[in-house]
Amino acid sequence: MQIHQEVTHRVLYADTTRWGGLQRGLPRLVREGSDRVAPVPGPALPRSYDAGLSLPVTEATLRFRDPAKYDELVRIQAAVTSVRSRGVTFSYTVRVGERLVAEGSTSHVAVQVATGHAVRFPDWLFRLLQGTADAGA
Repeated sequence: MQIHQEVTHRVLYADTTRWGGLQRGLPRLVREGSDRVAPVPGPALPRSYDAGLSLPVTEATLRFRDPAKYDELVRIQAAVTSVRSRGVTFSYTVRVGERLVAEGSTSHVAVQVATGHAVRFPDWLFRLLQGTADAGA
């Protein structure tokens, strides 16, 4: 996965299970990471929101590999892996150091907020997303 952006987060006690491993908080961290990381460089996402475009999640996958523990620093890495005329897929990895904790993806569809209908990406955003997608996608 080509890394486009990265954010770190310390595992909170509330994110862990009774046995101390990061599990129930991981989907929230990935979502928070995707909001803060935005694999698209620059002000693209705020600009799309200003244009009345929303990108709701239509599919999400998350595979746990190895538990992160309370107070460990996790690194959430995000990349654009697929771009279509009306949708985009982001892939994520979550690591503690070099240890893979989890990996997943979210697929989003472009929706015009005013109508609630799926729409094509504006040309400027489509081109930007295509430029950040993995070469193999």
